[in-house]
Amino acid sequence: MNVLDRTHWMLLAALKESGSITLAASTLNITQSAASQRLREAERRLGVRLVIKQGRALVLTEAGETIATAARAAAPMLQSAESDAIWQGKRSVNRVRVAWSHFDSSGLASMLLRLGRRMEPRVDLEFVRVSGERPAASLGSDVADLMLLPGAIEVPNLDSRRLFRDRLVAVVAANSLLCSRQALSPEDFQGERFLTYGLRPEPGWEYDLFFERGRRFPTEVSRIESIELICCLVASGEGISILPSFCVSRSAWAPGLRSIELDGPPIVFEWIAGFTRGEEATPSLAARLVEAIMSDLGVDSPVGRRQDNSE
Repeated sequence: MNVLDRTHWMLLAALKESGSITLAASTLNITQSAASQRLREAERRLGVRLVIKQGRALVLTEAGETIATAARAAAPMLQSAESDAIWQGKRSVNRVRVAWSHFDSSGLASMLLRLGRRMEPRVDLEFVRVSGERPAASLGSDVADLMLLPGAIEVPNLDSRRLFRDRLVAVVAANSLLCSRQALSPEDFQGERFLTYGLRPEPGWEYDLFFERGRRFPTEVSRIESIELICCLVASGEGISILPSFCVSRSAWAPGLRSIELDGPPIVFEWIAGFTRGEEATPSLAARLVEAIMSDLGVDSPVGRRQDNSE
């Protein structure tokens, strides 16, 4: 079957833009004679006229218009695909894709990058932004290899490890009048803009165990699906929040923040590492990175052993 090359398509697109073989050749950085030869070759392959001459100008025929229009539409997609292919070819085979949800502490990212550099062979990390609604689902859909989250991670055929215990704390600016308080009650949030990464009340978290208990809820609420951005805004005096203590301490904005305990029983939970499985005898790179994380945090639990998510 006689088909056109990409060079033919681009020439017809350039002709549609310019109406001149000379200008089209200049656009493509080729000589006018080369452009004319390419045009004749395209017509020979298809067996149809693609241009007609009107005075000194070349005008596309209906067949030429069809190809030129398609070429213009396809060109950006082809260029993007070529760029992606070049980038993908240069990516390390020793890479781990980290699902990056609203728990996006800059200090946590720095820790993972540091541990990846120290591994042998070195592991290169990619932080893949995922939905905050069901972030763990990205691990089961070939989007990511590793995720660190507070609370349970339940994805079929996924390994998980408990990392450490944490608690929720109130977070205010370092110069806030609330800094003098030993603990904050639900009433203390009245009149303050409450910055939160999720509006859906979840059992076992602040809406359920703190605000519901006091029957007082913030009157001004802003949803911001990034804990690091929340920390930035709180440090700037734009509101207050309730966040995992680990995220606050690892934030780049930590010097401008103060953590205050919540009034009442502590709201505690465990951070979990969820990761894709390797072969039975060969742990995946994500599993080896989790092992490095646990060692760095002083957690003693061998990754090589399977752990049921239901534990």
